[in-house]
Amino acid sequence: MLTSTAFQDVMVVLRDEPVIEHTKNRTGTDKLDTNSIKSDSNSSSYENKLIMTQSTVVNKIKQMSPDAEIGHNLTWTLNGFTMKARGVDLSKIADIKEVRAVYPIPMGQMPELSAIVAETPTAGSEDLVLAHMNEEVLTGLHVKDVWQMKDAKGNPIEGSEIVIAVIDTGVDYTHPDLGGCLGPSCKVIGGYDFGDDDSDPMDQMGHGTLVAGTIAADGRLKGTAPKAKLLAYKVLPTLTTTTPTSDILLASGNIYPAIDQAAKDGADIINISLTDESRLKTDYGKEIIENLETLNIIVVAAAGNSGSAVYCDDPFSPDLCPKGYSAPLLTTSTEPNVITVGGSVSTDMPVARVAPFSSMGPSIDFRLKPDLIAPAYTFNTATGSRYVYEEGTSFSTPLVSGITALIKQGHPDWSTEDVRASLINTATVFYNDDNKEPESSLMQGSGRVDALRALETSVLVEPYSISMTATGLKTADLVVKNVSGTTLTLSASVELTLGNFELGANDGLKLSISPSTLTIPKGGSATVTLIPSADLTKLSKGPHEGLIWLTNGDTKVHVPVLIWNDPSAWWFPVTETRPSKLANVRASSTVLDFSIPEQRTVTIDFTLRFGSIDGPAALVDTPTTIPYGYFMNSVSLVEVSILDENNATVTTFYSERGLLIGHYKAVWNGLGEDKFPVKDGKYKYVIAASDSGISVKEQQYVYINVETASGYIQVKNSPDTTPPSLTVNIPEEYTVTKYVFEPDPVLVLSGKTEAGNFVEINGENVPVDSSGMFKANIPLTTQVNKVTVIARRKVLDELTVETWKLITIQLVPLNLIELQVGKPQFKVNNQAKILDAPPIIKNSRTLLPIRAVVEAMGGQVKWDSADRRVDITYEGKSINLWIGKNKAKVNGQEVMIDPSNPNVVPEITNSRTMVPLRFVAESLGCDVEWLPDTKSIRITYQAG
Repeated sequence: MLTSTAFQDVMVVLRDEPVIEHTKNRTGTDKLDTNSIKSDSNSSSYENKLIMTQSTVVNKIKQMSPDAEIGHNLTWTLNGFTMKARGVDLSKIADIKEVRAVYPIPMGQMPELSAIVAETPTAGSEDLVLAHMNEEVLTGLHVKDVWQMKDAKGNPIEGSEIVIAVIDTGVDYTHPDLGGCLGPSCKVIGGYDFGDDDSDPMDQMGHGTLVAGTIAADGRLKGTAPKAKLLAYKVLPTLTTTTPTSDILLASGNIYPAIDQAAKDGADIINISLTDESRLKTDYGKEIIENLETLNIIVVAAAGNSGSAVYCDDPFSPDLCPKGYSAPLLTTSTEPNVITVGGSVSTDMPVARVAPFSSMGPSIDFRLKPDLIAPAYTFNTATGSRYVYEEGTSFSTPLVSGITALIKQGHPDWSTEDVRASLINTATVFYNDDNKEPESSLMQGSGRVDALRALETSVLVEPYSISMTATGLKTADLVVKNVSGTTLTLSASVELTLGNFELGANDGLKLSISPSTLTIPKGGSATVTLIPSADLTKLSKGPHEGLIWLTNGDTKVHVPVLIWNDPSAWWFPVTETRPSKLANVRASSTVLDFSIPEQRTVTIDFTLRFGSIDGPAALVDTPTTIPYGYFMNSVSLVEVSILDENNATVTTFYSERGLLIGHYKAVWNGLGEDKFPVKDGKYKYVIAASDSGISVKEQQYVYINVETASGYIQVKNSPDTTPPSLTVNIPEEYTVTKYVFEPDPVLVLSGKTEAGNFVEINGENVPVDSSGMFKANIPLTTQVNKVTVIARRKVLDELTVETWKLITIQLVPLNLIELQVGKPQFKVNNQAKILDAPPIIKNSRTLLPIRAVVEAMGGQVKWDSADRRVDITYEGKSINLWIGKNKAKVNGQEVMIDPSNPNVVPEITNSRTMVPLRFVAESLGCDVEWLPDTKSIRITYQAG
């Protein structure tokens, strides 16, 4: 770098202390405020001195490096200025006597802005879905509950009198929800454009406007602190189509003078969403933050959107950040006084979870970061009086900044430490809905911010997180402050949670806390001590996590604990094979024995240590060794399959998309895809963790980079799955008749199966005797009755094999006509009727006057006297008979009345027309039965 003729962006830090530090040391006051410094003539004189000295140094630099470009100066939080100079000149500049050091300015990652400048709903449109999403966030974080509360002055707690600096792409202050103007009487009370070096911080890109609305919109949509005032600092130059990307990245150096100006302008809170917090990890960044702390200014910064590992190339810290992918996120500051905000999705529990892109900790020096999380999406103000939806930790951060304003308004006497503790101590711990284990504090910090709990907490604990290495364990004191109006007795406890992302995998590590009970007077404080110990021969390498709890009834606050064993094991260079997403893969047993209840399942444990690759490296049609990109916090697809000895898939019994980093269990019950026990033999289980990538050729997402882990399971004593036998006493198509005047019949259904089986008929259990016989009464209530008979044999506890039969029973209703030779009385469906003349027997055949019978059936009879012919019609059938003739016509076809007895003819007897009964009845489709004992005739025909 020092031998290069290329230009380098640097921070030139001078030896004299900055204004805040000078005033603090001179007055002996730990805490100052902006107005007291501005009104102090000594401080003003000292600032003028710093400016003059800086001017002198600039002149010297111009003599050494004529083409050096001087940027912006800082006087309050740091004594120095930004500059662009050639690398070969930097050592000479560093030797200037007034110069303490020359530091490179890290290149920051700017947010993607394409989605932000896209078309969005206008102010007059009603996008109810997205507007409702805005309401869900405000409700889910209990912000709206806080708005209903009053501060000590009786004002609603909505951020009144709190000033929040937005260091970003600027703010479109003309948006109606952001006040519509710029100036002391407006919502946006001031600002500066450090990108173009002018006084107008108007937003060109939209990112800063969306951040500002998420904080303090007060119109059609609301921010979390709608009554707060804003300062807008634009740190990017106005972009054109020819603006080099490097100019955008290097403009991140403007963040430092913007912070300095925010301190001078009276900011209470500084929101940094534009880039990640790594700008603050430098030595001079730490000095800036410490001086902000003196002014009681809280910095809230985005963790970034780099997931679980990011490309690392930091020439300024090569020992901590070699080129390559790395697990610790360089996007997270080492500075504990910054609230680092990660992202979550959804506000509904229990499905709310860490966002898959939210940057995961730890910090570069292995501190626990982020501090907390908030929903990583917003629908709020965009440039041009519009509204827009966007995702990212850029928008988690302003949610927390606004909530911080609510806490500061509600508790104006609280220090910055108190405010941070209230937010972090009271956050809601997320539990993974897929495995019921806590989500790692490396992803969620202390949990999701809760505005109401933070405001109402009666206890504050500092420090609000504890980080150690296993080789550097020591006791840690926590100060517990009682900020309630009464004496409190608290129970103190500590629990180990995750070890390498697995619940309870902390063998060799012990945490205890003393004392276990604290009684603290109103306004007082007490100390509890965390006592850690470790057996390094047992403790696995990697992160180990715990939670310290302090409780009293509804009061419940916590402090996350992070202990690293061998942090160096967390790095991996990009030149090597990518690190395995799968870790700690194991089966609970290598044998699945169906004959032993305790061995009928095998649990396959696995831990996801990294998420799926994202960014350019996830493009399917390009080389997968592209270094730039990051690993998400979730794996695109995880499946667990069982393969037989021929490597054929027997079943895929576990398939989940988007699993977060963490520990999971897949339980195989020995069943195949057909839900039956597999046969005895050796089987292979395979866990496949896949990324999803974009195939330009196929124009769709496909699964790529499939990583697998496997093992073997021996299956023994697989049960017999032969279906049981089943016979029944009637065929599958069966007909039952009944007379219309009789009640519905009941069919006795019987059958046989093997003894010990279970039989179910139409859903009802039927007893089976020791010989396997069963029977049941089946009421027949409709014309078509479906009867399902199932025989089951128990194979395992809840698994049976079965054989079934479906029987269809037709219920046919019949009409009945009963007659007796020599008697005029007859019955139709049990109802008495009278014939004109009684039936007679002639030529061994029954003759009778047919009219009454046919009409009882619903037919018609006509007499043609000229032709001496009887015409009968019934349901489309016709019969023609002639007196004295042994032939008749049925449906127009001539037939013999009785081929075996030609003497059977119709005749007139005693002035009555008598016709052969059987011939007529059968020709009309009836059944005729002769009962010789009683000389009776039964005629049956199907009911219409």
